[in-house]
Amino acid sequence: VLKIKDDIEEEFGVTCSVGMGPNKLLAKLASSLDKPDGFARILKEDVAYLAERLKVSQLCGIGPNLSASLEQLNIITMKDLGECDEQILIDRFGVTGRALHRMGLGKDSTTVLPYFHYEEAKSMGHSITFSKDVMDFTKIKRTLLWLSERVARRLRKVKMRGKKITVCIRYSDFTTISKGRTVLQYINDGYYLYRCGLEILKSFREPGRKIRLVAISASRLAKDIYEPDLFEDFEKQEKLVNAIDRINDRFGEFTIKRAFLLGNIVRRKLFCPLHPGKM
Repeated sequence: VLKIKDDIEEEFGVTCSVGMGPNKLLAKLASSLDKPDGFARILKEDVAYLAERLKVSQLCGIGPNLSASLEQLNIITMKDLGECDEQILIDRFGVTGRALHRMGLGKDSTTVLPYFHYEEAKSMGHSITFSKDVMDFTKIKRTLLWLSERVARRLRKVKMRGKKITVCIRYSDFTTISKGRTVLQYINDGYYLYRCGLEILKSFREPGRKIRLVAISASRLAKDIYEPDLFEDFEKQEKLVNAIDRINDRFGEFTIKRAFLLGNIVRRKLFCPLHPGKM
């Protein structure tokens, strides 16, 4: 490890801090303990000692907003996070709550892979955090469509389709809720993805509550499966989508887009749903 540090400084003229630990979480944490040009190692037996002294904001992945939300639950230190009832965290932060609880315990099962290793995606999704809380459901729907089109385009680029659609929203108080649904057949069309996502969103959204984040993802992926009975005029729709892809490949993302997205800003050939009507 120290040789790698020396090689980086000799080759590029910059210093770096390095951390070692029994998992990726603790290794990243260790790398932050002796900046800007140090080396730190965390052993399993060190976790309890550190957990009492480290604030949750020092953990990788916990930013100021999430840290403030945890503080509202009287969670200040890493130890507080690990000792908090997991269900309380899940109720407040959705599926993220389970990961937060494991972080508080110093646990991380993420596999360490070589930099050249390519792992086939198990899901594809996109999310957006609004610059301010949003209650306008038309804006939320438009954003969901935009995200759906982006997810679908990524799926088509790798010739895959998804069978399970999951929608996630985060309210202004940082309460996070997600819900998934398995559809009848595999899809990679943005509009059909949006239709499924909108049904899911309507099933659990609480009207009147302001929303800060919207996300949609497709999972249970499979290589492009041709299912002509999926929707009416399937072949015609498939040809249309492929033609739109070719145009957008040549002239830039969302050069051709659905009319429902026209009320939104287009900058640098990329649609942004945050400031409708402004140029």
